[in-house]
Amino acid sequence: MQVIVMKNTIAIISGVITSFAVAAILWPLVNMAFDNNFQLQFFAQPPAATWQENMTELFAFLGWAFISCFAGGFVCTRIAASREFIDLLIALITAAAVILIISGNEILQARAVHVIAFSLAITIGAFTGGFLGVRSKKSRQRL
Repeated sequence: MQVIVMKNTIAIISGVITSFAVAAILWPLVNMAFDNNFQLQFFAQPPAATWQENMTELFAFLGWAFISCFAGGFVCTRIAASREFIDLLIALITAAAVILIISGNEILQARAVHVIAFSLAITIGAFTGGFLGVRSKKSRQRL
């Protein structure tokens, strides 16, 4: 029993660490998307194509969050001994709490649509990775 609890704890920690490691690796790519498209329009009327640039930035950011949580969910469920989706949910909540702490609640001060989109991206990414992790684990056990 203690071995299963320890393995599940390691799975949760590994999932969170993997999510942040993949996010750190992919951040320069997202940063390039921001550098190429990001222009602040404080005092002037924004040009007509500004909404396209904002959408590019938003989708780059959401894709980055999705991919990093996908990797964390996959690793978490592959390592977990049992209760894979409960461990995945705990890892997701832990990662979200760490993101809020690191950002200093700046994420919550963004527009409501962006907060909902970010929450959906990390949740869907983690559970998609978890689902594929469980499938690959079960297919490996059949062999």
